[in-house]
Amino acid sequence: MKLKKSTAFLQIVRQAAVNTFIAIIVLQVFIGDSQAAKTTKFNSLYQVLDLYGCDSKAKKQALEYLLKKSGSIKEEANLQKEFPPRHNNDDLFRDILKFVKAAQEKFVIRQGSQERWQVTTPSWMQEDTGKLKQALTELGLTREIYPFQTKPNAICILGSTHPSMTIRMNYASKLVKQGTLTSRYLILLAGERKVTVGVDGSEEDLSKIALRQGKSSVDMLTETDLIKDIYENSDLVNKFEVVIIDTPAGNLPRPTTETTILELSKWLADHKDIKTIVFVSHQPYVGYQNGIISAVLKHKKLYIKFSVVGPAAAADIAPSKLLEALGSEIWARTPTIIASLNINLKNNPDAAELAKLYEKTPLVYSVLNSIKDNDPRANN
Repeated sequence: MKLKKSTAFLQIVRQAAVNTFIAIIVLQVFIGDSQAAKTTKFNSLYQVLDLYGCDSKAKKQALEYLLKKSGSIKEEANLQKEFPPRHNNDDLFRDILKFVKAAQEKFVIRQGSQERWQVTTPSWMQEDTGKLKQALTELGLTREIYPFQTKPNAICILGSTHPSMTIRMNYASKLVKQGTLTSRYLILLAGERKVTVGVDGSEEDLSKIALRQGKSSVDMLTETDLIKDIYENSDLVNKFEVVIIDTPAGNLPRPTTETTILELSKWLADHKDIKTIVFVSHQPYVGYQNGIISAVLKHKKLYIKFSVVGPAAAADIAPSKLLEALGSEIWARTPTIIASLNINLKNNPDAAELAKLYEKTPLVYSVLNSIKDNDPRANN
């Protein structure tokens, strides 16, 4: 029995070490290593892909496969031929612009204010699904992202649909129960998005939540009510000082990751003791949300060490969801990467085309202007 217990203990220790190592690597990849950009001369998009996290031959081949499947590059082409070394930053910028536009048009495919569940999946995303998922797994979209910070000043559960917030709350609960994660504050970050029957739950289930939350009907329920209800029925009750941030929809159809982090920044400005945060999401959205959080905190000059963590993606997740998350991450990270490369867009004729991609999320784009004010204490 002692031998079995010792063996089991060693397996747990080994797994913890592996998870910690992965978390550190992922943090470096997702947050972006601007120091590398400063010390390394990048003259082609193929090289710049390292800053997007495609820092190995296998990852670049996986991305190339996805770009070919989507029709973004020709079948007989390859990344190195499609994006050869450039002699000036204007040409390099055009390649980056072409890349981020392809990711938005071919991977994300949402139009206007469409939600993920309202999009019709293109036929190519439904073909060769095994190979698609293999490539997306190579790019890190499915694996668990484990916390390297075990005692942050705050843990923040990011809002989403009811099923997604349940996954996130359960993951946070598991980490706390394991002793992996502890903190003073637990922040429930959501907003006044009206619930959607069939997406957030059945009419019957949502009616029960409405009753528990003191709402007269399902029509009155918001995402903030949902996250409160999930918390109140979780193992995290009475273990933290709980902060509920209810983000207004404003002029948008609903709050977004950007506007919720902006609302959080107001609270952080009044709580100078918060220096470290672990945000809890789930795969495949960890990288995308990391990019948004980094850009907003930089814009607000809040120099907080943070990481975004989350459990692995479901084994049966559709490739279309993984592709959409990949495209969103590329989009979220591009302004920071351009800034880290010191590409001056002031007189660039193509700059307006890039700005158009960020019309509804100006804070993400604003990092191009604020990057010079970066503080060495910040993540990048």
